[in-house]
Formats: sequence, structure tokens, C-alpha cells
Amino acid sequence: MNQEPVDIETQIAALNLLDHQEIDWKRVQRTAYLIHQHFRYDYPGPVRDLKQRLLIVPPNTYGDQQCIVHRLVVSSQTAETSSHIDEFANHVINLY
Repeated sequence: MNQEPVDIETQIAALNLLDHQEIDWKRVQRTAYLIHQHFRYDYPGPVRDLKQRLLIVPPNTYGDQQCIVHRLVVSSQTAETSSHIDEFANHVINLY
């Protein structure tokens, strides 16, 4: 059985989400939330020597918050990536 992969938007739409206004927050001891960001860049031709820095992936911990998982998808077939953690604990992902 060969199934098409489910895209992230379909997965998010299938989640059982709660209305934050209906929550009794005084009783909540722990919670998790999902942030989905989608960036799309369309250029009329090949791009060369572009240098841009976007800080979109949070550090693993910030105060009492934790980043459980993050994902970056690049649609270019020829793109290469490398990553490291900078001096501020940000995830830096380089695209080539």
C-alpha cells in the first residue's frame, strides 16, 4: 500500500485544538502549544550571494519554556544546509 505523505498543514488541521477562553487557567499545571510558521520566497530567477538572517527557531530552553521539536523544510532540490548553536543559544541554520 503506497500512501502519499501528509503535509504539515493537514496534520495541524487534524489536531483537536482548545479554545483558550474556555480554559480554567488557575487549574492548569502544565500546557503545550504549537507554533506553525510558513515563509515563502519566490524569485523571478536564480538568486546569488543573498545573505539574510532570520531568527525563527527558538533556543532549546527559555525561562521555563522548552522547544520540543522544530523542523525546517526547504523546497529547493539543490539547497544544502548546515547548522550550529550561536552564543545566544539560537539555532542557526545556513542555507547554500
